[in-house]
Amino acid sequence: MTCTVPMTPAEQSPRQKRHGDRLRHIAEPGLVVLDMTAADENTAHAVMATQEQR
Repeated sequence: MTCTVPMTPAEQSPRQKRHGDRLRHIAEPGLVVLDMTAADENTAHAVMATQEQR
């Protein structure tokens, strides 16, 4: 599976910053991507904690 995720400015090379490249592609066998929105950081941590237990 391949996943496309945004990069932070610190992760971008000077070339990527000049050209506006903000995405990186990750190919990893067995990769699962969870895209979630939470009302607050505590809720996000609670959801992630339950996922890590599985």
